[in-house]
Amino acid sequence: MRSSRGIALLAASSAAGGLVHRQAGLVSCGWLLLVVGFALAQPVPQSGSPPQALYRADVSYTAAGGLDSEAGGGEVDAVFARASYSHQFRTGERLTWGVGPIYQGLSLGNDADVPLPDDLHGVALGLSLQWLPADRWWVRLDVRPGVYSDWVDLSGQDFNAPALVAVGYQIHTNLMLVAGINVNVWSRLATVGGPGIVWQIAEAWRLNLVLPRPVIEYAPSRSWGFYAGGELQGGSYRLAEEFGDEHNRSELNGDKFAYREIRVLGGVRWSLSRAFRLSLEAGYAADREFEFREAGWEFGAQGAPFVQVLATGSL
Repeated sequence: MRSSRGIALLAASSAAGGLVHRQAGLVSCGWLLLVVGFALAQPVPQSGSPPQALYRADVSYTAAGGLDSEAGGGEVDAVFARASYSHQFRTGERLTWGVGPIYQGLSLGNDADVPLPDDLHGVALGLSLQWLPADRWWVRLDVRPGVYSDWVDLSGQDFNAPALVAVGYQIHTNLMLVAGINVNVWSRLATVGGPGIVWQIAEAWRLNLVLPRPVIEYAPSRSWGFYAGGELQGGSYRLAEEFGDEHNRSELNGDKFAYREIRVLGGVRWSLSRAFRLSLEAGYAADREFEFREAGWEFGAQGAPFVQVLATGSL
């Protein structure tokens, strides 16, 4: 029997397969409401003034999909949650850096005898640096040092520092070239990168072909926007020293576990102000992969629909 996994906000969309884990749902929605509530309590920035802080909070649910036969069969669904806040500092005209807390969580539910962790959490300090070395050029570095684990037997081995390095060149006002890479040494699945473009095609149309979230956007007004595209979603965590023993797979003890989804999505965005933007998304997780890094064990799951709620803004 599957455990109950209900989130009130997403329950109407879970009929496609499986119910959402209740505990993970409450934690996820709690993070979302906490960050959104904080943002709405802040004064709205004056138009044209540089932001002093950036925030993001989101929660998503991917419905159940069948595991590959080599994994033993059964189905698995997933709940993702993220929340981040970054206070911004400016050093001169060409250097901006930020610092703030980051949380990310993953909850998996399955109805088969497959050694998958239930709840995983990451708590990190987000460090960012953006430098304008010359006209039309910018360089960005993001590092997220923290603890990524199932939080069963914490140690220094649960520490990781995923990083992003990106370089951009402004060809002209409406077109920018971007090259970068997002690296996580704990997982092959979490290392992505490559060139991309950001093109303001027309006043209402914008093309953003940059991983991990390439989309095309249509904004008929300042308040509303619509978009479609793709997204890479996932994370990596260290498992407990006795995780494998509990599942009769001792080679998985203390292993690095990663989960990734490649999604096709569509969404609508409502902008109350620069300080608060709410997005509702839905789509299909076409590719779902699991990885136990040190054991060299990888397998997948069938595609499944997903829904996601995001709140973003600058203060």
